[in-house]
Amino acid sequence: MKKLLTVLLMFTFVFALSACKPAVEDNTDAADALDAATKLSLDVTDVLAITQDIDLPTAGLHSSVITWASNNTAVIANDGTVTRPAIDAGDATVILTATITIGDAVETKTFTVKVLESVPTLAMDIATFNSSAVDSGDTVEITGVVIGTIDGKGFHIADATGFTYVYENQEATPAIGDNVTVTGEKTIYLGVREVSWVTSIVINSSDNTLPAFTASTMEAIYAAGTPELTSFANPFYNTMVTVNGYVTIEGSNNNAFLSWYDTDLNLYKMEVYYKSGSDAKIAEIKALVGKLITIDAIVYDY
Repeated sequence: MKKLLTVLLMFTFVFALSACKPAVEDNTDAADALDAATKLSLDVTDVLAITQDIDLPTAGLHSSVITWASNNTAVIANDGTVTRPAIDAGDATVILTATITIGDAVETKTFTVKVLESVPTLAMDIATFNSSAVDSGDTVEITGVVIGTIDGKGFHIADATGFTYVYENQEATPAIGDNVTVTGEKTIYLGVREVSWVTSIVINSSDNTLPAFTASTMEAIYAAGTPELTSFANPFYNTMVTVNGYVTIEGSNNNAFLSWYDTDLNLYKMEVYYKSGSDAKIAEIKALVGKLITIDAIVYDY
């Protein structure tokens, strides 16, 4: 009997251990799922002023799987695509429910957001945008090809009628050669017209042919000023030009300049902007100090 009793107790002990193990795993999954739900957030600037698509993550902390459900898919789809209410339809409040799953453990978390109604836009070509027919502060929509970028700032855009600048205050969303439709406000910053307060950038296509650079001179660019390069009346602003100049390095920041003397020995200078697309471009120019070079550039100054 003693031997039989010992064997039975051993089996009982093994079964007890096997029964406890899933309970430990379940408790861990439940705690992790709760932690993942607690720390889950939406990557938006203002949940009460949504105007663009929302990035809804499908994976979270502790290898959790996240699915989303919107209570108004006509405004925000389950994948985060935003369709703003029509003009004068009013803003829309939407509840997004995230379901967080780890193993058999499930948690949910809701987010209440407001999608702003559409605003009137004014589609136009760039020549019209640049004209006095459009006031500063007007909502505008322009379409064109990206011809240049400025590190951390934005990009230049051109269509068949002209050139202008789009200020994003970040790395440019599109790349050079992209055809884009931009919605924002017309602003005048230090005498230069630009699109800012951007609400939408749609990339229509890529690798488009860029407009040709136009041969010019520094004398011509300065002469077009009224009387200096301080007015957007200068037709060279934001345009693509080819100019000649001698490379010099000047100032406490060792910036690159192009210098040129006309036939009357008048000196003209143009600074090569240090945020011109990439450090490599600037380094290439600085390596040519003292040499006469021909440069393709966009005139961007105030």
